[in-house]
Amino acid sequence: TGARPGEFGGYFRLNPQVDDIPKRFSVEYRGIYLMQMGTIRGAGKGCACPENAMLKALMSHLLLREKETVILDMVAGLEHLGRGTAQAVDAMYIVVEPGKRSLDIAQEIAQMATQLGIPHMWAVANKVRGEEDLLFMREHLKTLELIGWLPYDPRAIEADMRGQPLYDVSAALVDRVREIARQTGLL
Repeated sequence: TGARPGEFGGYFRLNPQVDDIPKRFSVEYRGIYLMQMGTIRGAGKGCACPENAMLKALMSHLLLREKETVILDMVAGLEHLGRGTAQAVDAMYIVVEPGKRSLDIAQEIAQMATQLGIPHMWAVANKVRGEEDLLFMREHLKTLELIGWLPYDPRAIEADMRGQPLYDVSAALVDRVREIARQTGLL
């Protein structure tokens, strides 16, 4: 973007060249190319506008020009929608947990995604302990369709603690995720 690290209020390019970034900075794992993007590097670092302009340009490049399937695992919250980095997304799964705050944020995410023109979005319930959790979430989701759910599974927490991919730990959870993708036509 032409911005210098640590400088505030400077000029920067809103449409930086990004076509070389995927090849230079991705890592291949099991035939999938992975990149970590959009991380805040420390407290008090100032405005992240140049970084977000670059991220938005990269997402548009990957989603619109490359004709690739891109999966964005975004940080929970609204920033990626407020900054428009998710604007070119075709479909969005909004992961919710059985709690009022999670469900309220899901509604805000859905509203902002609609404003950005994201055409398809569904809620996926996570850490479901039983039918009572599902009933609670269905009652509070309002405009979002609950397309599927994942049960609470201590193996998921253990895998995270060990840095293991969930894919290697629980075939049942992987099968549920595949079924959710099939229901939405994305697999």
